[in-house]
Amino acid sequence: MLQKDDWAVRFNCQLDNDINEYHEGGLRFGGDTLVLDYIAQHRHLLNNRPQCFGFDDYNIFNMMFSNESLAVIDFERYNICDPWEEFSDIVWSVKYSPHFATGQIRGYFGGEPPEEFWGLLALYISDYLLAFWKNQPITNDFWHDITLVLSQNVLIWFKNMTNPKPTWYLDAAHTDEVGERSEGRPASEPKANERAHTDEVGERSEGRPASIARECI
Repeated sequence: MLQKDDWAVRFNCQLDNDINEYHEGGLRFGGDTLVLDYIAQHRHLLNNRPQCFGFDDYNIFNMMFSNESLAVIDFERYNICDPWEEFSDIVWSVKYSPHFATGQIRGYFGGEPPEEFWGLLALYISDYLLAFWKNQPITNDFWHDITLVLSQNVLIWFKNMTNPKPTWYLDAAHTDEVGERSEGRPASEPKANERAHTDEVGERSEGRPASIARECI
């Protein structure tokens, strides 16, 4: 049976391990001190977090669509976790569509997330980045390039870790406009800066979609 120990204790241990193994690995990315400083300054956000049963690998590569039905596969990484920690895999959504990533967040919360979500999202993505450097075979050219791009993107999205709301997140007015188009209602043409924003995010990113959490225990 899965254990449900205090989340702050569990994840702080994970942070310590990932940071130590990142330092011991010998490979570095530019701006890593900004990520490490953000982690050090925001560990307190882990206190008093709820926990739930999590998929821990919800992404487009674990979906099969056939005969107008969607199936989700590959559950071997299931765990008990903070439901918001499941969003760390959202880094892989953005290449395909910032609308998908934005919709995942807004769909989960039924609208705009609470402000405290952003600080934790940045914390969990920071750890995900360090763990990615630790776990991927980055001596392989393909994974080395992917890891470097992810590192650069994290710093861009969070403005060198000074703003926890990522730059790819689209506001409600823009996502509502997209919804009008999908329902066949006329909508105003997106502004040039909005098109540039989504194009730029797509060009900067590499990856696959996203984890999602379910009802808390």
